Amino acid sequence: MKITASLFEFGLKCFTKCFLRSSGETGKGNAYADWVRTQTESCRSEGIRGLMAGTAHDEVIIGALGTKDQKTAKWRLAVDVAAHAQDLESSLHAVERVPSKTRGQPG
Repeated sequence: MKITASLFEFGLKCFTKCFLRSSGETGKGNAYADWVRTQTESCRSEGIRGLMAGTAHDEVIIGALGTKDQKTAKWRLAVDVAAHAQDLESSLHAVERVPSKTRGQPG
C-alpha cells in the first residue's frame, strides 16, 4: 500500500477515516470539507502563480523533474512535483533549485 499525502493527512485527523480511505472507501460528501478543500486549493494556486510570476518562463518546470544530470539542469522552480520513496509518496507544491556558489558543485 502506498501512503500518499492525503492518506497521511487523514491519519493525522482520524485513524478510522484513514483506514477506510486506504481500503478504497469514499465519503458521501461534506459541504464544509468541500469548501475547505476549495479554499486551500485556491490559496495554493495563487501562491504558485506568484512564484511563477517572479521566475523566467524557461526556468520553470511543471511535474516530474526528470533524471537528467542535476548539475546541468536549467530549471530554477519546479511546480507540482511528486516525490516517491519505497511505499511513500508526497506531492510538493514547489521546489526551488539554488545554484551552487562554488563552480562545479551541484545546486
